[in-house]
Amino acid sequence: MRITIPDLPQLARPQRSRPANLAVDTRGYQALAAQTGAAFDAASKAAYGFWELEMQEQENEQLAAAVTSYGNGLNDAASEAVSATPDQHRSVYELASSDALKKVRSSITNKQAKLRFDLHAAGKYTTQATEQRKLARSRIIERTVFRFRQTAKDLTAIAGDIEASKGERAAAMRELFGRNVEGLPVLPSLYEKGVGAGVIDGTKAAEAAQAAELEIITNLAYGLVMKSSDPEQTAMSLQQVDASFSASVDEAEVRAGLSRLGPTARAEVMKKLNDKATEVAQDRVDRQTRINGTNNVRDTEIYHDAFSPNLSLEEVRKRQRLLERWTGFTPEKRQKLADHVSKRSSGQMQFGTVDRSDSVMAIIDHLSAGTLTGEVLADHQGNITQATYERYSSAMRTQNDAGFQRANKLIMTEFRYSKYRVADSRDGLVRAMQAAAQNAQAEMLRWLEANKKATPTQMFAQAQKLILDERQEFRAQALIERQTYLEDHAKFTGGLLVTDDPLAELQKRIKDGVVKSGVFVSEVLSKLDEFKEQLGAD
Repeated sequence: MRITIPDLPQLARPQRSRPANLAVDTRGYQALAAQTGAAFDAASKAAYGFWELEMQEQENEQLAAAVTSYGNGLNDAASEAVSATPDQHRSVYELASSDALKKVRSSITNKQAKLRFDLHAAGKYTTQATEQRKLARSRIIERTVFRFRQTAKDLTAIAGDIEASKGERAAAMRELFGRNVEGLPVLPSLYEKGVGAGVIDGTKAAEAAQAAELEIITNLAYGLVMKSSDPEQTAMSLQQVDASFSASVDEAEVRAGLSRLGPTARAEVMKKLNDKATEVAQDRVDRQTRINGTNNVRDTEIYHDAFSPNLSLEEVRKRQRLLERWTGFTPEKRQKLADHVSKRSSGQMQFGTVDRSDSVMAIIDHLSAGTLTGEVLADHQGNITQATYERYSSAMRTQNDAGFQRANKLIMTEFRYSKYRVADSRDGLVRAMQAAAQNAQAEMLRWLEANKKATPTQMFAQAQKLILDERQEFRAQALIERQTYLEDHAKFTGGLLVTDDPLAELQKRIKDGVVKSGVFVSEVLSKLDEFKEQLGAD
């Protein structure tokens, strides 16, 4: 069996020498070599393209990150610079921005990205640094202007303060205007320095100096008026600016200042000064009025308190001595308190054994009007019991309370107190109504003493309850009084009226001719109508 060994590929086959005269066809070999070379070239180009793309992406990513980071770094540098003093602004910015640049460049590994970033950073820094230098200069100028204005303001305040010493005012005037006490220039003024430093221009400096002098003179004049016991007279006297008329060094200084002003400016200052003097004078009057009012309230309370039976005799005498300073301590009040002290000293009985109705009603009237005082109670002290005195003495603290007034008015209205307050009346109905009103009020006062924190609503509700309770007592008493009245007047009504509605019964007797109309019958009709009104209210 014959074995056939396949031929090796052409590129791997060993080269053999051939006779020179033997022709060899090499076109196949050339084509194969060309194809192989092209394949290697294409692969090489593809690999380089991928590498180039990767490097480009890296460059772009690092550049973008660096630009953002540097921008943030410059912003932080600007913030630090603004937080620093105006003098340090520029140096702080340059240091912080330099640190930011170093930090960002160190993070860039791509050479192309670093080259491109350096170009960006140079332009960015130039723009930002220029803005920061402008800002630094602006801050320095603003600070200088502020210091200039503040200095001018402070010096003007000192120079215009009448309470400052003469030396302090003179020093302030010298620094402010550069003048000595005689008004002669001795050194550059604050305004001249400001012009030299570029803080203010010459025209505005002259205007500011003029305004400052006017303010100083005005304030000194105001101060002089405020110190005067007669502000209006002092203001008027300053119309004469001649210093020879001055009664003090301060007044002479004010007159000298006024004399330096022009007629128009001086007239304006004097008008303001007169207005101020009037205002000061009125304020003093108002203040004294308020003080007098406060003192009067205090002393009035002391006076009324002096009549309290709970005070020792020594405490009463102490208050009597205190009241000697009170302008409202009239001869009448003085005598009344002296009589009270005399009674206390002699041990005379201070209270009555029973309550006189006229005194009780007088006290109730004052209580309802909110004018109940210790003096009023003292006037009636001998006509009322100590229990009644103490009850109404406690009531003085609540008499002006809106809640109490509303509740008290309800009680007084319910029992027609204003209508039936006739003192010492022999009319049974009147006495019953008076008693009902007084009893309800007394119970209300006792309740208030035990419920000092009661609200107006609670007071009103309690008044309503007391009215209901008292009306039960009143109705029983009123029926008794009506029966007594009917028995006393039976001779005028054709005999005793016996029904539950005696008014209607009498009217029927008149209609039937059993009873003839007349003066006495009319009076009975009126009284029965009154009883019906009261009893029918339930």
